[in-house]
Formats: sequence, structure tokens, C-alpha cells
Amino acid sequence: MSLAPTIQCDDPGPAVIKPAHQTALITAEIIKCLTEVDQSPNGVVNLVSEQGHEVLY
Repeated sequence: MSLAPTIQCDDPGPAVIKPAHQTALITAEIIKCLTEVDQSPNGVVNLVSEQGHEVLY
């Protein structure tokens, strides 16, 4: 999945990202950078991570 269409859209809908456990830390850092952009509306990019079988919001 690409976030580019969501980020470029004038009226973006929400995107939920659930990374593989091997890439969870780097994905979290990228999402953090995206949410710190001033023009980024709240709630457009969301991250769901897991530990084992438990999903953390």
C-alpha cells in the first residue's frame, strides 16, 4: 500500500498502517514525522502495532 495518494489528496480519508513486526520501529518513526508536518490533518495517517497476538492502539 502506498500513502502517497492519501497524503496528496485535497480531502484525504484516513489511512491505517499495520507494519510487520520486523519493521515496526522504523514505520513508527516515519509515521511520527508525517504527523509533525503542519499541513497534515489530524487522523489522516494512523498506526496500529502489535505484540504477539495482542493489538495495541
